[in-house]
Amino acid sequence: MSLITHARKEATLLMKYCDDDAKAMQEEMNNEVLNLIQMFASQGHTGSTGNYALHMFTRLVNFKPLTPLTGEDDEWIDVMTYEGTPYMQQNLRCSSVFRELHDNCTAYMIDAKIFTNDNGVTWFTNANSKEHIDFPFAVPSESTKCYLPREEDLECESSS
Repeated sequence: MSLITHARKEATLLMKYCDDDAKAMQEEMNNEVLNLIQMFASQGHTGSTGNYALHMFTRLVNFKPLTPLTGEDDEWIDVMTYEGTPYMQQNLRCSSVFRELHDNCTAYMIDAKIFTNDNGVTWFTNANSKEHIDFPFAVPSESTKCYLPREEDLECESSS
């Protein structure tokens, strides 16, 4: 079975799971994704070049850099000042990386960790999501997933 045939079959099956309100949007999305698949299939990739192209494409559409961040000054933009002095910079190649006072020793990634307390149904960040980084820094494809106890699994202590 060709990639295009497989994709069309799966997209058709997906439509069966859509309610009436979602069908129009899903059909449009199916067409857009099938156009991407047709272009990809027309490029004649082998297994290894196809995987490489998908990895590269995925990183780029997720605004992830292809090479490690260097920490060099041309990678940063001032985003906050304190009393007229630049205080915080954001990395131009990876928007979730920041540093303070133009000092790479203070660099961190704000979404290094994501959390769930409902077994992965929803995810969130908090103050514990931030993690110090050193340069060169290879930005991971995904945040580290941290599973917290579910709220209904927590026992309440009495206030008496």
